[in-house]
Amino acid sequence: MTDEHGFWKNLRAPRHKGSVLDARRACAIAHARRAWGCRDFVVAADPIEAYRVHVYEAWESEEARIALRGDGPGDAVSSSLVKAEVAKHVVASSEPA
Repeated sequence: MTDEHGFWKNLRAPRHKGSVLDARRACAIAHARRAWGCRDFVVAADPIEAYRVHVYEAWESEEARIALRGDGPGDAVSSSLVKAEVAKHVVASSEPA
C-alpha cells in the first residue's frame, strides 16, 4: 500500500453559508470522487457552529491531489471564506479496526 495523503479543512464562510455549501457541495464532491487517485472526498456543514464547513480529502498521492486541485479553490469559493485552517496528514499504513 502506498501512503495515503489526507487533508482536513475547517472553513468559515459567514455570508450565506447554506447557499455557499449547497450550491457547490454536490458538484465538488462528484468531480473530486471521479478524479484519479481520490479515495474519499466529503464536504459537510458543522452541526453546532453555524458558519463552519468541514472538508475531508483522502488521496493516493500528493500528485493525485495536485492534479485535481492545482493551486487551490477558485475565486468564487475563496471570496466566500473568511478563514481556512488546513492540516495535511500522510498515513504510511492503515488496517481494519
